[in-house]
Amino acid sequence: MKKRLMMIIASLCVSSLAQASWMIEPYAGYQLGTVKTDDIVTPVDSTTGSLNGTAFGARIGYRFFMPWVALDYTYLNGTFKPNNSLLNNADATQSSLAAVVGVDLPVLFRVWAGYGFMNNLNLKDSVTSITNKLSGSYTKVGLGWTLLPLVSLNLEYQMNNYNKLNSNDIKQTYDKFDHNALMVSVSLPLHF
Repeated sequence: MKKRLMMIIASLCVSSLAQASWMIEPYAGYQLGTVKTDDIVTPVDSTTGSLNGTAFGARIGYRFFMPWVALDYTYLNGTFKPNNSLLNNADATQSSLAAVVGVDLPVLFRVWAGYGFMNNLNLKDSVTSITNKLSGSYTKVGLGWTLLPLVSLNLEYQMNNYNKLNSNDIKQTYDKFDHNALMVSVSLPLHF
């Protein structure tokens, strides 16, 4: 019985390795984000706003039949619009890099989750041209639908965690700086 079980496990492993392949998945989409901050100097003053823009990137990794692992790079170009009319809009650029684990399910769906170890957000005031640089990490989860051949329609949620503002601890300026985003994208998952 043990011998038969070992043969089944070995054949599944060999089958999985035989179907393993490199993957590259370029994508483009639109990101809708919200920003909420509480200033440390005047805690009653909180700022909310939207940070929206176009995003593009790629996942490069290795696929083991259904599961896969990849590095995921995303670049965002957009605008931060605070709800407070006394504050200026800001041009926003964000570059991020994550390690991602996912699985392509046999029912035309894909799911993944990742941890971003590089996350840089630059906010350039549209009036004063002063740029604030935030850096930190993030986590993300995603769901893709692969009904069309070679095309995946994706929905991804990203929770950002910034710990630096212009090379200083962000807690010296903000009690809270929340930035979460939802991205809708189209990707081309290629395996070779």
